Amino acid sequence: MAHTQDFVPSRDAELDGWLANLTSYVDGKTTGASPAWTHIPAAKVTDLKQRNTDWHTALTYAIEQLPLKDK
Repeated sequence: MAHTQDFVPSRDAELDGWLANLTSYVDGKTTGASPAWTHIPAAKVTDLKQRNTDWHTALTYAIEQLPLKDK
């Protein structure tokens, strides 16, 4: 099977959406959505949610506050 593209998006905005979706999915599956995932410790899910928040906050800051440099 040929590998044609990366699974994780390379563009920041696309990665932001992908990570938010992944975080939401994992959170739902580890808090009781059928069939529930019981093999991921709650502390790891909490860490994932915090890292998603940190990433989104930094990306939003970069987009809104940092000036783009002329090339």
